[in-house]
Amino acid sequence: MPVKSFFLPDNALQGEEIPSYILWKNLDYDKILIKKFNCCDLKDIFNVNKEDYSVSDNIITINKVAVDGYIGLLFKTERTKEINIKEKLHVNFMKGEISICDLVAEITLFKPELEIIKVPEVITVNNGMIDNKNKISISNIGDGTCRIVFKDKKESEIKLTQPKRIKDFIEGYQKTFNEELELISSKYVGLESIFEDFRFITNKFFDPSDEVLLKEYKEKYDRLEKIMDQNEDLAKDILRVYVSAIFKNIHMITVIEQFLDYLQSIQKNRVELLNSLDTIEVNKEERFLILEIHYTDLLNNKIEPIILKPIKIKSNKETDISIYNLFSWDGVE
Repeated sequence: MPVKSFFLPDNALQGEEIPSYILWKNLDYDKILIKKFNCCDLKDIFNVNKEDYSVSDNIITINKVAVDGYIGLLFKTERTKEINIKEKLHVNFMKGEISICDLVAEITLFKPELEIIKVPEVITVNNGMIDNKNKISISNIGDGTCRIVFKDKKESEIKLTQPKRIKDFIEGYQKTFNEELELISSKYVGLESIFEDFRFITNKFFDPSDEVLLKEYKEKYDRLEKIMDQNEDLAKDILRVYVSAIFKNIHMITVIEQFLDYLQSIQKNRVELLNSLDTIEVNKEERFLILEIHYTDLLNNKIEPIILKPIKIKSNKETDISIYNLFSWDGVE
């Protein structure tokens, strides 16, 4: 068969860049027509000079390749209204007006999406525990992971706070990271801006509601990912700094099982709760909690936030409740 390989990923996150390529040998053609799908743009084309191809609507016309036998393509996809959408990429090798080789590849584009299943009017806390049937029920009905931050609204009578042990851990972690990063930075002359990116990522709290911050995060992550791929020694040193910063400060966290529950929630429900250990203070007085849920996908694309209706919360005694304990993520009422 003249076409040796035609590659398109089976699936990808909406908004992601998608590579594709075709390899062939001994194929007699005079042009190639590629019909791309609607929710993507051609970002780059390889082994084809600029003057030798054109794009009109969804059709890419290639009149000549630089070296016969290979084409590489890079598409930038867009987020759609659909949670999952199947698309096809068509490639036709043409001789005159006759198609001599017709190729089709299919891809599924997915995205995460939160759905509110149930918000109780009242949540009752007994001895620091909440019955699962009495929790806020939410489900990630899409594919891919959601990165979530909970925020209380200004009108909320109950406020979210960060426990002292978590504050101490974060401050200690950041201090250790910055100190050890400084120690290794002298080994990498000319990469000062890269180390500034690492400091920014480590010391700035990720906030899905801040579009300017999300853009800055993405730019820095892209730069760091590229340099880490190119410099194995730097990647190993940075990993050692991260691990050291965590283990030198982990003693400040006294409730390790909360981390285990958190990690389990990521694996099982495809949700990454960025402030899951923030707490609310509850007592015998019935008060309202009004929450906003801000979230992104793993590409840091901002998604429309969710505002939950006011919930009355009461407890048989004064206690602190970690915010993740208010939620059930199995999507079952």
